[in-house]
Amino acid sequence: MKKSIDQSGLLRHSVFLFLTTQVANVSNLLYQAVTGRSLTTEEYGVLAAMMNLLLITATPMEALRTAMAHFVARTMKAGNPGEIRWLVGIWSRRLLLVAAVVVAAGFLFSGPVADFFQLTNTAPFEITCVLVACTLFLPLMTGTFQGAEKFIWVSLSLHVWTILRLGIVYLFMLLHPSAIMGLAAHGLALAMGLLISVEGLRRLTRGYESAPPAQGMGSYFMQTLYLLGAFAILMNADILLVKHFFHPEDAGLFARAATIGRSVIFLPMPIALVMFPKVISRGAVDGSGRGTLLKALLLVVFLVGGAVGAVYLFPWLPLWLLYGDRHPTADMIRLLITLVTAMAPMGFTYLLINYEMAQRRFRATRLLAGCAVAYMLGVFFWHETLMQIVYVMGTVTMTAFLGLLVMILLENRRPMAPEVDDAEVSVESPG
Repeated sequence: MKKSIDQSGLLRHSVFLFLTTQVANVSNLLYQAVTGRSLTTEEYGVLAAMMNLLLITATPMEALRTAMAHFVARTMKAGNPGEIRWLVGIWSRRLLLVAAVVVAAGFLFSGPVADFFQLTNTAPFEITCVLVACTLFLPLMTGTFQGAEKFIWVSLSLHVWTILRLGIVYLFMLLHPSAIMGLAAHGLALAMGLLISVEGLRRLTRGYESAPPAQGMGSYFMQTLYLLGAFAILMNADILLVKHFFHPEDAGLFARAATIGRSVIFLPMPIALVMFPKVISRGAVDGSGRGTLLKALLLVVFLVGGAVGAVYLFPWLPLWLLYGDRHPTADMIRLLITLVTAMAPMGFTYLLINYEMAQRRFRATRLLAGCAVAYMLGVFFWHETLMQIVYVMGTVTMTAFLGLLVMILLENRRPMAPEVDDAEVSVESPG
């Protein structure tokens, strides 16, 4: 009976990863609470802006996690685990080159960027560039574990360092409360997390000889990069835009509400991670994949709906728990509720784009890119108040979700097609 209900393991693995993710979410929220209570509103605005800059650059690199998960899953099904060592090796060398360019460009252009974000010095941005360079390697490791369906190692790779960061930032805030110390704590914990991931990778590939994999990963990675790049703008650009257009005090208040709102987007991410390797195909519309997607959507409705409902009922509670604001103003509560509502569709969008990427379909790229452009233009023309930016955000996030949903429904109405061979998809070798 259990097998018929959860034959793919979606529910079982989702519950496991969801529970472990909640440990990380609590650690992330406590990190925000420690920094939010220790820093001035202006300093917290700087930290939030740099963390969002880190997110907006790291999110497209989820394309690498997705590509690794896709090809590792197929490698494991084909019984060729030696290909994993080859993939990790060549992409590690590529990432080292990208990381060097990122750091060099960051230090070269730190002055103009600091002026754009109204920073008093360039150090926060320079540190953030180093963090971006380090973060590049995390999705490489996580994607490998995800594709192999080693969800314990997925959890260790993604979550353990967030717990370490909490302890480190607490000590750093006692020594010298500043945005720079908050960023330094993030970097030190991230380095520890990468070491844990390297050990997991060593255990996964132990005893196998390196072997070149099938063609197509380079092409798949680039298509995924474009799609997730557009999603990153929709998900993370808000605080950066506010930091540019508004006074640092207002930007700090907005950052507090946005941090709470963004937690709604993060809730369904474990479900998307678990679903992805279970619906892998080479372009076919698969009946079992449809069923898995439907189950995942129901789980996301439950999670996102519950989170939004809780904020509607008790909007003062997260502000008090995270920032010690016992008596938030009516304007702050209105901003929080509206932000949570505007961000909620992105939780569904994240699940749907993971389904599309697993099915090797990338038509959603144009839709999300169009919404991202509309978002930036909308904020450029309407930014007299913080609420105007939230209204623009809500319009584009709902458009992206509904458009993607209609696209998938129309695709699934078509008769099932045979899978496409790799040689027909791409003739590019990842090497």
